[in-house]
Amino acid sequence: MHDSDKAILILIFLIIVVVACMLNILYNSSYMAIGALALVTPTVGGGKDNYKDNYKDIHKDNYKDTNNNHISRKLIIADNAKFVVDGNNLVHAITGKPHMLPVEFERGLRTLAWSLSNALPNKDIHIVLKNPSKVKKSDSVETLPYFQQLINMSREFPAITFHLAYGTDKKTDKSDHYLKGRDDFLTLYLARHDGYIISQDRFRDFSKFNDIKPFNHFATANGNIIQREKINPRHKLLKTDKPNIGNHIKYRLINKHELLKNPSINNGDIYVDTLGESGYIYLLI
Repeated sequence: MHDSDKAILILIFLIIVVVACMLNILYNSSYMAIGALALVTPTVGGGKDNYKDNYKDIHKDNYKDTNNNHISRKLIIADNAKFVVDGNNLVHAITGKPHMLPVEFERGLRTLAWSLSNALPNKDIHIVLKNPSKVKKSDSVETLPYFQQLINMSREFPAITFHLAYGTDKKTDKSDHYLKGRDDFLTLYLARHDGYIISQDRFRDFSKFNDIKPFNHFATANGNIIQREKINPRHKLLKTDKPNIGNHIKYRLINKHELLKNPSINNGDIYVDTLGESGYIYLLI
């Protein structure tokens, strides 16, 4: 074989090696980009519980360090992203009380509103609540003291829209407690278009939400009532998605002392947990 032929073969071999390396780099880069996009973009659940479906096997490797240990990753979420907050769930967590006097609930709600306003600047924040269980049918919602408190609070915290799921409750036992979950349904309904949900609730009774009685939805922002509507869950359920790995964010409440001990954590930081199964947000209270 002539030297020129050898040179040509060597050149062809080198070209093949270079092309193979470039293809490998492009493949890995695309894979990582897809994994990152799945974390910061809400996905549509379609009413299916896909917390552990179609996620762990695909994206698990993106959460390992060089020693093959799982690590947490901070999420970067775009400005103006919509956050719908399960208000009753968080107020009970903040106060540590399952039952509260009206003044205690208001204090907890104000703490929540302050924390969210500081934690999520430039975000579209919505807090969903339901009225106390004892409601007289003759009550005019817009004149009730607790709704007036919401109107005043929306003026105090202009970055937040407050929503009230207003209805009456019948006595229920543990098996059908979900029938009182009109605020849970409203939270999911408001987040149906690419919104993030903040709640510890796993919404296990989602498929039964169509049995929730129709209720009235009132919304207030900047001291004004901006929405009044009647909602029938039976008619809206098909347009509502169960929370999924892409849009369900749980919370971890922290105080100033804990922040000082962990300088790498800031109020409002959102992470994917160590197994990549759900997101969580740090909230300063």
